Amino acid sequence: MTPGVHPGPRAPMRGAPMSFMQPMPEPQQQHVAAPRTKFPAGQAPEHPRKILHHNNKRLHQPRVTAIQQKGFDMDRKSHDEMLLKVAELSMNPPLDASGQKMVPIIRGGCVFYVTAEEHATMGEAGAQALTQVDQPPGSFYQQYMQRLETAGLPPPGRRMPSSYFSTEEIRSDLLRKNALILAVPDADSQDEQLPQLVSQRYHSLLPLDDPSNTDRSVRFCGLPSRTYKAINIDDGMAYALKRLDGFRPTSFDFVLASVEVWSKLQHPCITPVRQAFITKDFSPTVTPGSLVYVYDYIPGAVTLEAAHLRSNEVIPVSETVIWAYVSQLVSALRSIHSNGLAARVIDSSKIILSGRHRIRLSCVGILDVLKNDRNRSLSELQQQDLIALGRLILSLACGTSQVLQNVGKTMETIFMKSPLSAELKNLVIMLLSKPSATGVGYPTVYDISTVIQNRTMTEFEHALHHADILEGELAKELDNGRLFRLQAKLGLIMDRPEDEQNPSWSETGDRYLLKLFKDYLYHQQTEDGSPLLDLAHVVDSLNKLDVGDSEQILLMSQDQQSLLVASYRDLKRCVENAFNEMCSKHRQHALSGMNVRNYMS
Repeated sequence: MTPGVHPGPRAPMRGAPMSFMQPMPEPQQQHVAAPRTKFPAGQAPEHPRKILHHNNKRLHQPRVTAIQQKGFDMDRKSHDEMLLKVAELSMNPPLDASGQKMVPIIRGGCVFYVTAEEHATMGEAGAQALTQVDQPPGSFYQQYMQRLETAGLPPPGRRMPSSYFSTEEIRSDLLRKNALILAVPDADSQDEQLPQLVSQRYHSLLPLDDPSNTDRSVRFCGLPSRTYKAINIDDGMAYALKRLDGFRPTSFDFVLASVEVWSKLQHPCITPVRQAFITKDFSPTVTPGSLVYVYDYIPGAVTLEAAHLRSNEVIPVSETVIWAYVSQLVSALRSIHSNGLAARVIDSSKIILSGRHRIRLSCVGILDVLKNDRNRSLSELQQQDLIALGRLILSLACGTSQVLQNVGKTMETIFMKSPLSAELKNLVIMLLSKPSATGVGYPTVYDISTVIQNRTMTEFEHALHHADILEGELAKELDNGRLFRLQAKLGLIMDRPEDEQNPSWSETGDRYLLKLFKDYLYHQQTEDGSPLLDLAHVVDSLNKLDVGDSEQILLMSQDQQSLLVASYRDLKRCVENAFNEMCSKHRQHALSGMNVRNYMS
């Protein structure tokens, strides 16, 4: 028999909530028959279906068995309505898959349909099902719970354990990023001797460059460059240090002014620059030293060149991914150009990829210092940004950067003959068109934004959808910190050796309730003596304890000789009193003077 709903109360366990120990109010005498439910002929349900469910409190009754045995789970009116309903349905029952009439039975206030063979195997209990509603749980209940357990489903009225925590994919991704942030250098595998401390502020340097890439200085005016992850002493955060050797600035004030301008530019697709300095910590004998730019560290990020253009096989990037990249890059360029700046780093080696199709511009502001060409106007530099964007799209669409050696030939023989959309092809033609000497007629970033607005709206919808998913995952973890602090309080104040002889923790003290509550929370057992592993019961009880609910529960000692009735409000008062007393002792004896309560309240 395959029930569709919870047929009755769960197995008994110690500590039943007292709010369900009160008898039901006297029912009114008016009898109202339930509406008739019809099923089309020949369309029998594959599983027994629920017809009635009279008691909405059944979601809380799984912890009480004696109540159902005393007949308090259904009043006389519901009892009569149930019998009338069964009598009515038995006149016109649905058909099973073989065309035979199904038999209605009652379990725990619910009507189920079973086949005639299943009804015959139920024996005497099945024959009495049509005349007795308040049946104690028997083999039917056990079979039902076993099927739930086999299917990996929670008990009736309980949430799935996965609904309390984020998905494993998000958790593993965050844990991986956290591990990268906390990674420390391996002295045996380093190819260079790194300083212990840089600029008296950054320590634990870890190289981030790809060891297989030996060409690290082509696009930085011939200066050798390295990238490291380092931890800041002041705030303990991880940052990316871009080191440039052999730079001789005419005035370091110009470097500071450039960093100040770029640090004010905040955009989700631009890696923020934090500071710049010159140091001899890397090479004490080299004058004037190394120029170091400090950026936010993006854990797990790789360049677009490493992700798409460095493999042995030529694999073109899909058009969907290209449009995702283009939308983000145009948005970043729009912000940069509107602030009177030029990116000058639209290159596959300077754009980092983190997560799914999430890109950022890196190394911004460096070329403003290394290649400060005052003969080139700002509009010309901004046009070069758009031309570089077209070249980037072309290399991604062809799957290799080698096509950039002859752009005209690549456009004719490869790109224009590819199955890409005409919209993307027209965009590349617009970006790679040769600007005039005055720049008249060449599109601006605002023109490009208008051209790709439909694709941008699609990416915007995807971003909102992804934000909704992350917000839903965050909501699962919303109460974890609060419940952890409550658990920490209970762990700190209970089972302390110095309180073994304390009268307040004896069987006559108020705080003795906390000992019993611990058993109620974690040490409950089912009817057959097996441990009860119900996460929803733990979470629900801790939530009620945290708010001090007035609901009363029955607490029982482990030897089953003591029974106490207490409300969550009383238990919360015990927790607060015991914790305040412990904090007072700590403040009296702690030399540091740290106020523990600030961390636990």
